[in-house]
Amino acid sequence: ALKAFSNVLAKELRPKKIKITNIHPGGINTPLQINNPNKNKLLQPDIISNTILQIFKNPDIEYKSIILYPEVEEH
Repeated sequence: ALKAFSNVLAKELRPKKIKITNIHPGGINTPLQINNPNKNKLLQPDIISNTILQIFKNPDIEYKSIILYPEVEEH
C-alpha cells in the first residue's frame, strides 16, 4: 500500500520537480538490537545515511526504490 501511495504521490509532485524515493532497510544496528546475536552484522546507520546523501547528490537520477539487507538476513 505504501509503494502504491508513493507512486501516486510521485506522479502528482513531478510537475513541481519533487521526487519520491522508497527506502526499505533490513535490520539496522541500533540500541534496540540489544539481544540480537547478529547485531554487529546488521546494517550500520551510516550506510543508510550515506545512501540518502547519494540521492541528494545526484538530482538528475530518479531513485524509485532502494532495498538494503545485511547478509545475515534471508530475503
